[in-house]
Order: sequence, then C-alpha cells, then structure tokens
Amino acid sequence: WFSGGVMRKLSVGFAVVLVGALTACGLATAPSESSLEKDLKEKSERLQKENEEAAKTTPPVPKDGSKIPVEDRKMPSGKKISMVGDSVMLASVDALQEKFPGATVDAAQSRHYIAALPILQQMADAGTLREFVVLGLGTNGPSDGAGDPEMLKKIREAVGKDRVIIYVMPYGDRDWMAHANDELIAEAKKTPNVYLANWCEAASENDDFVDGIHPGEKGAKLYAGAVENALKQWKSGKKDIPQSCSM
Repeated sequence: WFSGGVMRKLSVGFAVVLVGALTACGLATAPSESSLEKDLKEKSERLQKENEEAAKTTPPVPKDGSKIPVEDRKMPSGKKISMVGDSVMLASVDALQEKFPGATVDAAQSRHYIAALPILQQMADAGTLREFVVLGLGTNGPSDGAGDPEMLKKIREAVGKDRVIIYVMPYGDRDWMAHANDELIAEAKKTPNVYLANWCEAASENDDFVDGIHPGEKGAKLYAGAVENALKQWKSGKKDIPQSCSM
C-alpha cells in the first residue's frame, strides 16, 4: 500500500496527465470549428466587396431564360446566373465561382428563406437578378419554418416565371431536412421553371465535410457539380426529380 504522501503525489501526477490529455484533445478538435468560422467570415467579407462592385457596373439583365425553346438552349455562362444561399453555399463559393465565372453569389451564415426573399425582391426591382437564379437554402429550416406556408410561392413571384429557378436540395443531420427536401421536390413537380440541384444525394456519398454539413474543398466541387447538373436538365428540357432524399 502507498503512504499518504505518495498517494498525494500520484493524485497530483494523474491530474496533470488528465489535464494535459484534455488540453490535447481540445487542441485537436477546436481548430476544425474555428477554422470553419474564419473561412466563412473571410469568404463573406470578400463576397460583400465583390457584390458592391458588381452593383456599380452591372446593367439590367434579361430575364427570359424559361422562354428559350429547348432546341435553342445552351449552357448558361456565369454572367447569366445569380446565386443566393446560406453558409453551405458560402463554404462552396470558390468552387462555384470556378465553375461559373462571372456569377454573382450572395451567401451568408444562418440564412433562411425568410431572409432571402427581400434580397431577391430587391435584385429584381434593381434589374440585377439574372436569368438563372440558384437558391441554396434549407440548411436552417424549411421554407415554412418561420410560419409562412406560402414562402415558396412568394419567392416564385419575386423571381418571376420567365427566369429559371434552381433549388439546391439541402443536406444534414437536422430533423427538418426530409421536409425541407420534400417541399422542393413538390415545387419542382408543379412549377415548369423550377429545377433541382441534388446536393443531398451528392453529399450523402461524400466524406469531405468540416462538420457534417459544410463541405470541404472536394465536397464544394460536388456542390457546384450538382448545380451544373440542374442547369443541364434545363438545357435538355428534361427534369430529374427524385422521389425523396434519404440521409
């Protein structure tokens, strides 16, 4: 048996080791979240400056993407695309701008449909909302999550029937994700100018996540690829609407 003095020394020693282990564990896990926050903040600040400059020089844009006959359709360049979304779109902005150079991207953390609606209305009124409108929302709740069951209808009216709407199907471990995707599936089925970018499916096959929701560099390219696939659907005139998205 150990004497009292020896026991005290062992207890102190064990406590030091335990604190050291917990500190090491904290150092191993903390940078992941802090680096994500830093990355999103830097991208947000950069986008704000880019959009402010674009607002000074962007002339009124055409809005008849949905009227183009199928046989005359070509893949739109980035200069014909406006994107509005949440932090998942923000995390993917580099890949989006690489694939669609010239596209405008307005993405922010914690953004819900209710905050996106006035942005779309303002852009439409200013004549800066382009022919193809990509909406990456749903991560922070379904469209009716803020108590407005007609939110998607209001967005449809703000964008207008002559533009093409691409909804990015959200992905994550939140309780509302199934509903958030189901309502977009229903919207695409009943609305001729609405197409789906199936990020939910692409993300479910991807292991490049910072926190299970926000993609890393590889995942961001899959996000941009899902948007590209939706635009290809418009070009072909054939929608690819999933029945659901299991996560």
